[in-house]
Parts: sequence; C-alpha cells; structure tokens
Amino acid sequence: MELDPGPAALGAAAYDANAFSARATARSGGLLFIAGACLAATLALIEPSYSNGHPGRVLIMAAVSAAIGACCLVFRDKAPVPVIYALPSIGTAVYCSGMALDRAATIGGELILVWPTIISAYLMPKRVAWVTVGITVAVYSPIAISILHRPGVTPCLALAATLVITLLVVGSLRERNARLIGALQAQARTDGLTGLPNRRVLTEVLTAESARATRDGTALALLMLDIDWFKQLNDAHGHAAGDRALQALSRLLTANLRPGDTVARIGGEEFAVVLPGCAAPEASRRADDLCQEVAEESADWPHPITISIGVATQLEGMSPEETLPRDGVARLMAAADDALYHAKRAGRNTARLSRGAA
Repeated sequence: MELDPGPAALGAAAYDANAFSARATARSGGLLFIAGACLAATLALIEPSYSNGHPGRVLIMAAVSAAIGACCLVFRDKAPVPVIYALPSIGTAVYCSGMALDRAATIGGELILVWPTIISAYLMPKRVAWVTVGITVAVYSPIAISILHRPGVTPCLALAATLVITLLVVGSLRERNARLIGALQAQARTDGLTGLPNRRVLTEVLTAESARATRDGTALALLMLDIDWFKQLNDAHGHAAGDRALQALSRLLTANLRPGDTVARIGGEEFAVVLPGCAAPEASRRADDLCQEVAEESADWPHPITISIGVATQLEGMSPEETLPRDGVARLMAAADDALYHAKRAGRNTARLSRGAA
C-alpha cells in the first residue's frame, strides 16, 4: 500500500517530535517576553534591591521586553523563521544586558535564563535548542565572572548544568508526547482489524486525488467492493471466521496495488480502492481480475469467498469549474456504490462499471 509522498500520504499517521510551528513558537515566545517584562517591572517597583538602585533602568528593559513580546504576537504569522529561532537568545541578551548595566549577578537570579531553554527545547528543532543553551552560557558567563570575579564561576557552572538537564528532560517529554500523539493519530485513522486506512483517510485521499485529476485533466477510478454473502459466513462459522476472511482479503488487495494506489476498509465487509490515473477500461479490467483472483486464491482458505465490485471513474479533461473536488468525491463514491449494488443484483462475484461519477 503506497502511503508515502503524494496525496496518499494523507493516510499515514505520523507525528514528528521535531516538527516546528513558527506561529506557535512566536506566540509562546511573545507571551514569555511579556511575562518576563511584567515580573521585572513588578519586582523593580516593590523590591528596591532587585533593581540595585536603578528601577528606571529595569523598567526600560521591561518595556523593551514587552515591546518584543507584543511584536511576536502581532506578527506571529509573518515573522521569518530565523528571527523566531533567535527569540530565546534575544531574551537572554535582554536579561543579561540588564545584569551588565546594573553590575548585579546574584546567585539565583540567573534561573530566569532557564526560560529560553524551555521554549527552545519544546517548540524548536534540537539543534536550535542546543545553540540556545550555548549562547546563554556564553553570554552569561563573562558578565557573571566580571561582576563576581572568582565566585562567579559557581553560578556559571550551575547555569550550564541546569540548562543541559532542562533541555534533556524537556526534550524527552516532547518525544514521549510525540509518540503518544502519533499512536492516537494512527488509531484514529487505521482500521484495527485489518491495519488498513479507514474511511476518514479514504475521504482525504479521494479529495486530494480528485483535485489533482481535475487540475491535470487525468483519470481517477474508485473501486467499491465487499464480500458476497458475508452475513451467512458469520452465521455459519462464527465472527472469528469472518474476521479472518476480512484480514486475508485485505492482504490480497494490498498485494495487488500499484505505487500510488490506496486501499481502505470503510466498514463491515466493505472496502474501497483508489486508482489514480486509471481510466474506465483499465479500472474495469482490474476489477474483473480482482474478482477472479479472490475466487481462485480463497479456494484454499478454510472458508472460500467471492467479492462484488462497483467501478466508478472521474472523467478525464474536466475543468475546475465543472467539478469541485469535494463535490467530485461525493459523486464518485455514490456512483461506485451504485455500481456495486448492480454487481450484486447481477449475481455477485462480478464487477460493474458506472460512468455517472463526474
């Protein structure tokens, strides 16, 4: 089953732990800048020792931080990615510049520098997070040592260790969350019995393929099929036998796919196969071959089966004005379902073509 690049990739449920969202990062960074500004301004006003006798200077730095945060929120959809990557380091520079101006680097005050590492570790690629840690230590260390002299080495080492541990812990949590999200996405998009994509994925793939066929003027075929007399199989041999038949059929269908095709289980004993670039004659031939192959292959199964197939095609050469993708998908599925009905009326173990899809 082909589920990698192209529209069929919509069926693959994967969550990248290092995925980067510029909008989310800019928003979170902006909120942290504003929160830091509010904290600094509040401490400067209520605790004179915090500002080392220069509350006005701290308020100016807080205003700068607030302005940066506001810009991040306002322009979160337009900010260049390199600028967003630099936000944690900008925050470090603003905070450390205040230390340098006030000539104050008390042990413990550097803990606010953990903030940039947290945001970079959780929202940015790993390499950016490690660069952020390096820049933070490189900027803070000379300031602390120049102010505290030899005792300044202690907070430098403490900060470096704290940032590295923070990065590792947050990064581990991020990857764990990514795995959980990926598993939930897979469950929401995969049929539990057969492992095939489900109806949701089928709709997404059909929408994408219908749009591409309309845009490029190419063909698109859909096969809707189900197992003949499936209820009788369950009644006579039990649901476990029916499940085994569904699993065996899914493997057989998957083995018959070309690169780019998609097969999905859409409910009960019903399956669908999407055939991009497949015109009506070829789609009909493939449907007939499938009926024959299933009958022949299942002859050796504990409970042989046959299938009926409805074939529908989206006609070639249609313009976007003639067929909207969503409308095309609904019509394609309805036409294939109608053709399947006629195949069953014709005696089952056969395929029927409908040309009323588009």
